[in-house]
Amino acid sequence: LVVLAQAEGAGRGRGAQALAQVAGVRLRDVDGTVAALSETLQTWAPLLEEAREELTARAVDRAIIQEQASEYERALAEDQAREEAE
Repeated sequence: LVVLAQAEGAGRGRGAQALAQVAGVRLRDVDGTVAALSETLQTWAPLLEEAREELTARAVDRAIIQEQASEYERALAEDQAREEAE
């Protein structure tokens, strides 16, 4: 069993990074497998949290940019309508 993480900038299955590998006796034992996966999660939890925070920040930035663009388009349309009315 291999635990993979998608590498930054990778898409459609390209650029995966192996974080951990569980093999042999630990894989045959459910408790051993769960323990190994738990250890992997604990090891990589700070990086995972950082990645989640970065994704959230990017989403917020995109939303702000989209909102600003929409507001600009609305204001531009109002200005153009005002100029045509004059």
